Amino acid sequence: MKKGTGLKIAAGLAALAGAYFIYKYFFPKKDKPAEKVKETPEETPKPAPQVSGYPISKGSKGALVKRLQQYILQKDPKALPKFGADGDWGSETDAAVTKLYFGIVTIKNGKMYIEDEAQMNKIKAASKPVYKAGAPLVYQYEEQPSKPPFGQF
Repeated sequence: MKKGTGLKIAAGLAALAGAYFIYKYFFPKKDKPAEKVKETPEETPKPAPQVSGYPISKGSKGALVKRLQQYILQKDPKALPKFGADGDWGSETDAAVTKLYFGIVTIKNGKMYIEDEAQMNKIKAASKPVYKAGAPLVYQYEEQPSKPPFGQF
């Protein structure tokens, strides 16, 4: 073998391999099916929020929800700290209804509903503080745990 022949063979093989990969990359087979793309499960569309009228539940908006939120705030002023009475029954209102009026609301399929004006009136009645004539007013407060003096653990 002549001097440099091995180098020429190696260079020729490298050129052929490069041409092969370029051809495969730029000219894929036409009959080859396209790569399957993983399909993400489509979210079921949420129903449009109910604007007014009964029944009302989480996702409802409007004057009835705002009235409910005002009753909640009458009973517990700290129950809706983030949004207050904004007319939108979201997670905060849902938690307050669960806490304060669980025995009054209707539950279907794990969701709370207020179905009619009679239920709303029960909530209104449950929201008013009950005072007995002549009875002293009693205030409830949260007792803070005592902390040990500095330096003692």
